[in-house]
Amino acid sequence: MAKSQSFFLVTRALPQAKETAEKLEKMGIKTLVEPCIRIQFNYQQESISFKKNTIIIVTSKNGAEAFAMACSNHNFRIITVGRKAQDFLCSKGFSQVIHSAKHMNDLLKYIKLNFVPREDEFIYFRARHVAKNLKSALPDHHFREVISYEAVAKTNFSKVLIELIKEGKINGLLLYSARTAKIFAELAEKAGISKFLDKMIIFCLSPSLVEVCRAIPHREIFTAATPTENSLLKLVKKYVDNSR
Repeated sequence: MAKSQSFFLVTRALPQAKETAEKLEKMGIKTLVEPCIRIQFNYQQESISFKKNTIIIVTSKNGAEAFAMACSNHNFRIITVGRKAQDFLCSKGFSQVIHSAKHMNDLLKYIKLNFVPREDEFIYFRARHVAKNLKSALPDHHFREVISYEAVAKTNFSKVLIELIKEGKINGLLLYSARTAKIFAELAEKAGISKFLDKMIIFCLSPSLVEVCRAIPHREIFTAATPTENSLLKLVKKYVDNSR
């Protein structure tokens, strides 16, 4: 891989995309940040009512931010998915994070083992588009959902990205969600550059993305061992080291 002539493309939303790019740059990997989505917080704060014993669920750092903006009471019990959400809430003074699940299946298992159906109420601060519907997965539990943010799709690729793809200079593509993968495929088709993607390596955060990613022309698809950014970046580093 000619490091001076190729780039890894980071498609996640800001500011996380820049954080990811900085980590890649420290590995000696040239990056291009081109978010396929932007995060828009869109709930009415005054319409959310909290009961004393409500348990809060957030499954992303964006969900954690939305909850922190909506609630000044730091005494609610909170369940998170991922350390970033937990760390953010702790940094804001929320001290009752009772469990931080590694992934959604871990979250479901924890709730089923530790809470009695129909006795506890949960408020789930979620995105408009989610990969797994918790309310459907836990039909015997009281769930209220607050659609507190959404990932708004980008409408066009930048001229810089289009030219780099045409020149074969996008060596790797990092994808964190099925929706981002779908948007990327749609934008590539819209720009008429899908045919230039067949030498690109796609790095997926989790196996659930693989089927969606197959719709994008590629050379290979690799999947992180666990659905965490650290695992994904280790995968990228291993690939790059072996290619040099």
